[in-house]
Amino acid sequence: MKKRSICILVGILLFARMYSLDVNTFCKHYFNEDSYTLYEIDYEDTLVYVAYSTFETVFTRRIVAFYQEEQKIIPILYVDGYLIENNESIIANNPMPNNSFYAWKLKISNGILYLTPYSNNGKNVTDPIKLKRNPETKTYEIRRIDPSMY
Repeated sequence: MKKRSICILVGILLFARMYSLDVNTFCKHYFNEDSYTLYEIDYEDTLVYVAYSTFETVFTRRIVAFYQEEQKIIPILYVDGYLIENNESIIANNPMPNNSFYAWKLKISNGILYLTPYSNNGKNVTDPIKLKRNPETKTYEIRRIDPSMY
């Protein structure tokens, strides 16, 4: 599984860095022409795009976050099924180990991505994963959410 993820990550990075693509062309290639939603987050130093495909109107299994630098697309976060990866490594793997993963619900608030995992065809849910952008590395990192705060 780890080899597969690394191959996918390397392939996407090579694809993105080899071609100067505009944002919509990159998304069309990434999502294989499937429909997608594109969201812009304007951080102080960078405009980051978050693209995701949806099904059943609220669920997603594929998300990519990236920015443009000198007309090149620089991916910084990938969600493919239950794997969450940044440029450096897998940062989350199988958030519901005792259940079969179904999909995510994505919420974006104040530049923070909240991914809520669902299992059992969307009937079971667990605590969301909070992804916050690190401005020094320009990648996303997991921040733990204290369930007592909500």
